[in-house]
Amino acid sequence: MRFWVSVVIGGLALLLASSASAHTPDVLAEYGAATVDGVISPGEYEHSCIGPTGLAAGGTLYQLTVCEKNDEQNDYWAVQITDLTNDTGQLSDSPLIWFDNDHSGSVTMSGPGCTYGQPDEDRIGWDGDTFVDDFYCRAPEGFTGGLDFKDPLDGAGAHKFTPGQGSVFEFSHPLDSGDVDDYSLALHDTVGWCLTYDDQSNHPPNNPGFAFGELQYPPGCFVDFTSSTRGLVRGDSTLLGDVYKRNAMDEVLDKIRDKLKHLVATCKHCPPDPTKKLLDRVNEAIKALLKQQQAKTLKALTGFIKLTHDFIDAGELPAAKAKKFLKQARPLRSLVKNSKSSTAVPTSTIAGGLHTHQFRVSPNGVG
Repeated sequence: MRFWVSVVIGGLALLLASSASAHTPDVLAEYGAATVDGVISPGEYEHSCIGPTGLAAGGTLYQLTVCEKNDEQNDYWAVQITDLTNDTGQLSDSPLIWFDNDHSGSVTMSGPGCTYGQPDEDRIGWDGDTFVDDFYCRAPEGFTGGLDFKDPLDGAGAHKFTPGQGSVFEFSHPLDSGDVDDYSLALHDTVGWCLTYDDQSNHPPNNPGFAFGELQYPPGCFVDFTSSTRGLVRGDSTLLGDVYKRNAMDEVLDKIRDKLKHLVATCKHCPPDPTKKLLDRVNEAIKALLKQQQAKTLKALTGFIKLTHDFIDAGELPAAKAKKFLKQARPLRSLVKNSKSSTAVPTSTIAGGLHTHQFRVSPNGVG
C-alpha cells in the first residue's frame, strides 16, 4: 500500500505531473468511477467535461462534448454529439480517441508493420457498432495501425442514440492492462488525447474531410490543414489535449484548498494573528501531503482543530466562523487517516500478439 497525494493549487498539479509541455490547454482531470451505459447521468462527469463545442463538417454543424474521469484501475470517457443520423453496421458512426502515451509531443516511430511488441501508441473508441481497442504508430511505410487482437479487448464501450438529440458513446479502458499495445499509466501521470469523429452520413468533399474524422478535437490534433507539419499523421502530437490521472487524495486537497483556506482567508472579522496561525497549519498540511507524509498531515490538521478551539475559548475568533472551520477540518482529517491507494494494478494475460492492419494514412490526412 502507498499513500498517494498531489497538490492541486492553481496549475501546480499539471506542472508536477509531467515535464513535457507539449500539448494544448484542453485538460481533463476528475477522480471517480463512471457507469459505461451510454448515458451521462447527473453528476457522473461533474468537473471534467469540455464543451459543448460547435464543430462544422460540410454544411452540418455539430455540438460536441467530451468528458473523462478515472478511478484507481480504469479510465472512463464519454462523447456526446448532436449527430442526428444513427449510422450502424460496418459503416457506423465512429468516435475514436488517440493517445500520446508518454506525453512526448510526438508519435512513436516503429519498425516495418508495427508488429507486436514494437513501439506504438494507444487508440480506443467505437467502430462497426462495437468498442475497439486499437494501436497506431509511424512506420517506414507511413502512418498506420490496427486492431489489438488480445482477447478479451482491454476495455468496454456502450452507445445510446436518442432521436432528435444525437448520440452518447462511453468507453472504459484500464490504466495499466499489461498489454504492450496499450498505454501504461500510474495515478498522477499525464497522457495526451485527440478525438476524431466520423459521421458516415456526412462526407464533406473538401477540408476538413479526412480519414478518421470529419470532426476532430482539439482542432488540428489529427491533421492540421493550416500547416504541413502538425497533427498525428505527420508524427506531431503537440495539438492534443491532456488527461491528468487523479486519485482519492486529490479530492482531499481540493477540499482543503477550496474550503478551509478560503474560509480562513475571508474571515473579515478575525484578528490577524489567529488567521495567520490557522493558515500556517493549512499550509503545513498541504506541504506534508505533497511529500506523501501522512502522519505529518494528520498532525497539521489536528493542530488546526486545536488552534480553532483555543481561539474560540479565548474569544479571539468568532464562534460562528470557527464552527465552520471545525465542520470542514474534522472530516478532512478522517479522510486523510483512512485514505490509501494500492500501487498494484491488475494486469491481464497477453494472449498471442496478432494484428490486423486496418488503415494507412498519408501525411496530408486523406486516407
